Amino acid sequence: MNKKRQLTLLLFSIIAMLVTILSFTFIINPTAQPRQEESIATEETSTSMSSTSIVETTKPSEEPTQTPWIQVEGEVSLPILMYHDTKGTPGDNNSIDISLFEQHLIALKEAGFYTLTPEEAYKVLTTNSKPAPKVVWITFDDGYRDFYENVFPILQKYQMKATNFAITSTTQAPHHLSLEQMKEMKASNLVSIQSHTVSHLDLSTLTNEQQLSELKDSKEFLDTNLGQNTIALCFPAGRFNDDTLIIAKQAQYQLAVTTQPGFATLTSGLLTLPRIRIFPTTSAENLVASISLAFVDGN
Repeated sequence: MNKKRQLTLLLFSIIAMLVTILSFTFIINPTAQPRQEESIATEETSTSMSSTSIVETTKPSEEPTQTPWIQVEGEVSLPILMYHDTKGTPGDNNSIDISLFEQHLIALKEAGFYTLTPEEAYKVLTTNSKPAPKVVWITFDDGYRDFYENVFPILQKYQMKATNFAITSTTQAPHHLSLEQMKEMKASNLVSIQSHTVSHLDLSTLTNEQQLSELKDSKEFLDTNLGQNTIALCFPAGRFNDDTLIIAKQAQYQLAVTTQPGFATLTSGLLTLPRIRIFPTTSAENLVASISLAFVDGN
């Protein structure tokens, strides 16, 4: 009987021990489970933070800040180049070879010249400041088709800008720019199309009403078809009279170029700006040397 009692006590002792162990395990596991969940949550938070970090580092950067314009102490002098066509017609002083035009662009680029839009030219003259130490406004008269075929590809090649003064009545006419070509070039942001009047008539011989029609209708045509505010005018053959200047202002032109030689300044008048005529004999070296004179003495 004593052995049975001992066995019974031993059995109860084992059972009690097992119960104690199981109880202790139960107590430990509940605290362990949240730790596992906490670990999962930590992983999810880490993943979320990592994703956020990726999004923040891959979002587009802000537009680079434009270089401030250079303020000039004295009155700024602006060279405005006057070209016509690049067909190289023998005996025509207004017609140069396209290879010469490319040499001009290369020389201007190497000399550090910044090519202006009409809007930038207006800002240069009216604020006495520049986007670069040396600037030039390249202009072409008459809206000839060779500008699209010859000049435009070279402007694209060197990423330089030019302005073409188009005669609006010749749009779609043979040997002149079409509206589609104008739109394509304008979209490149390298070419600006401005007014050379409707019919290319000598404005100084017309009545005031005729002059207003030539200037206003041309601007409206370009504004409407090119989706722009046409601000610049080129007087046909460079001819105008006092009434022309008043009418040009009424038609809301801000700039007008002539055929008078010289550098443009605010003093020369925004509606009577002189230009540098380019001849078939104008070498790239002479061109750069002559217009660089506009920027002596820190101008």
